Parts: sequence; C-alpha cells; structure tokens
Amino acid sequence: MRLLLLGASGAVGSAVLQLALENPSVDQVIAPTRNRLSIEHAKLENPLWEVDHVLAQAETAVQTKTQPIWWRADAAICALGSTIKKAGSPAAFAKIDLELVRACGVLAKQHGVQRFVTISSLGASPQGNFYLRIKAAAESALQALNFDSLSILRPSFIDAQRNEARPLESIALALFRAAKPIIPKRFRAVRATDIAKCALEHALGQALDQQSGLNIIESEQI
Repeated sequence: MRLLLLGASGAVGSAVLQLALENPSVDQVIAPTRNRLSIEHAKLENPLWEVDHVLAQAETAVQTKTQPIWWRADAAICALGSTIKKAGSPAAFAKIDLELVRACGVLAKQHGVQRFVTISSLGASPQGNFYLRIKAAAESALQALNFDSLSILRPSFIDAQRNEARPLESIALALFRAAKPIIPKRFRAVRATDIAKCALEHALGQALDQQSGLNIIESEQI
C-alpha cells in the first residue's frame, strides 16, 4: 500500500503522517513538501517540490517522463491548506487551496490513484464567503476527475497545535473548548488527530460508512 500524502507539514497532515507510519497496512508514505521534513522513517519518502512546477505538470494532458514517479500511489490524502493572511493575498490563497489541490488531483489520477481524500471545510459552498467558495470550487474540481472513491472531509474549526503563532485562532480555540458543552456537535472544534484518523480510514478503504464514488463527511461525523 503506497500512500501519497499532500500537506504533510501542516497540522492535519503531520497527524496523518504519524498515523500512516505506524499503520501496518501502509508500506510506504510519499510526502512531497517544499521544505525537508524533520522526521526520518524507513517507510517515508520525502521528495521536495515547487508549487509552480506542480501546476505546470498538471497542464500536461497525459503522463510524461518529466513527471516524477512518486505520484504513483494506491491512495492519496490531500491536507493542503492555508489562510489568506498566511498566503499574503486572496489570489495566493486560491493558488494553494484551489489550483494546487486541483493540480494534485489531476496528477494523482494520471498516475493511478484510486482513492482520494481531501480536507475541505464546514460550510463549503458556492454561495459562501471567499474562503468557502474556494473550498467548494476545489471540491468540484476533484469530483470532476471521477476517482473510484473521493472522500471529502468538512471539519469545523481545527483544534491543533500550530507551528506558527496565530493569536486570534488561539483565542477562538480557547472559547470553543470552554463552550463545547453548549455548542452543537456540528460546529464544535475538531481535533486534528480525529480528522487524520478519519482521512486515513477512508484512504485505506476501511471506513465503516464508505462507499464507492463520492463520500462527504461532515464535521459531526468525524
């Protein structure tokens, strides 16, 4: 079982990576990143990539010799994601959360990936705000690729320890935790480890409610 993990340096991606490396069903994890991961493991392959290069590769209609073979996998988990503030502008945010996600889907499909799992957002909708419209557009782009199995996870606020300082997010997370008993389950913060566990189960085809075709997993189901 070869698992392609996109976004392994993020909060959810790093949690997926840890679980995948510990899982005996996973023989190899291919985790391309822009900067080298700090972790080393016999099952881990960590090629370096550039966003613009990946976008250019996806423009090729068919698989070519210029595309690295590490795209070949049995399943893929896409935990790519940024914020407008971190990306620097709405256009830069869309480049990661829509264009790069779509490009990764195209390349994964070209190289035989059968099960694709992506982390979207609660409320993703063409009628939502800019963030939610971008998430909805990424979902639609992946659905158009017709994977044998596409699982879309839509978590609410993610409860995770971040590598970078996010003061407002830290305050919001503290409020979410304090008010958890009175917040409807759909809107409660979701631990990154729980999202990772759900994503890996779907990538391995081990989720109890998983079906062929499209699977949409709302926040309260994670």
